[in-house]
Amino acid sequence: MPHDSCYLNIGTWKGFSLFSGMAGNSQKQCIGVDSFREFEGSRDEFHRRFSRIRSDRHEFFESEWSEYMKKHTEKIGVFFYDAEHDE
Repeated sequence: MPHDSCYLNIGTWKGFSLFSGMAGNSQKQCIGVDSFREFEGSRDEFHRRFSRIRSDRHEFFESEWSEYMKKHTEKIGVFFYDAEHDE
């Protein structure tokens, strides 16, 4: 993935799809987005893991994916979508 692009994971649930992109990529920008609307019980578990393994290039936004995408400006190198399955 080019250095000037990011890994964007929409719908993180417990974080495994985001964390797999973050693993070994501390210098790459990795962004996760989830509202936890459907799986609220996973919020605390996700945040515990994320805070343990993140670098300063890794970000998480608690938001509806459609609202987040209105503000996203970074070039996307890899896009993983696992949010609303009816989209």
